[in-house]
Amino acid sequence: MGLSSYSDLKDSICSWLGRPGDPLIPTGDLIALFEADASRQLRTHYQEISYNITTVNGTDTYALPDDFLAPRELSIATAKPLVVLDYLPPTQLDDTWIWNNAAQPFNYTIEGSNVRFGPTPGGVYTIRVEYWQAIPALSDDNASNWLLAQFPDAYLWGSLAEAELFLGADNSVQRFQLFVQRREAAYAGIKIQDQRYRLGGAALTMRTDTGNP
Repeated sequence: MGLSSYSDLKDSICSWLGRPGDPLIPTGDLIALFEADASRQLRTHYQEISYNITTVNGTDTYALPDDFLAPRELSIATAKPLVVLDYLPPTQLDDTWIWNNAAQPFNYTIEGSNVRFGPTPGGVYTIRVEYWQAIPALSDDNASNWLLAQFPDAYLWGSLAEAELFLGADNSVQRFQLFVQRREAAYAGIKIQDQRYRLGGAALTMRTDTGNP
């Protein structure tokens, strides 16, 4: 059985559980639980997303995307040379820009589902936000994503681990441990492949604070 779509994955989960076509198996929930875990565990180049915020004079707070996990880099794309914004915790941002005279931002903080800049933008700036994206959820309307297309085994083992917790059968503990081991091995393989992608075949070089001999 293939694993190229959301429907294929749901069918495979039931088949591996020995309950093909069983409507009582909440395959959609199991897949969603795995996706939540994968979003916590993985940081790959597939998840590196960017978009632009166009600031408004006197407005310091802007909503982040729903799939935002963590920031990578924020910069003023229109500045020459490029200005990279430094992160500050909310309290430190307030202390640093206590007078908060509107000007070009130099810092930012994350507050809930918003980003706040300091000082408050004093005009129109294009701020490029690079961030880590959560795993795009599979659904009937979104049949595939990068994780299913590239690493279907992670989806299968992770969903089956969640299924064993749901079923709670006598042999579930042993099967759960097996599926978790396979899921973790898949995670490890994804991370190794991503590291190779980033290195591009270059050898690692040891460096010291005093320079290399």
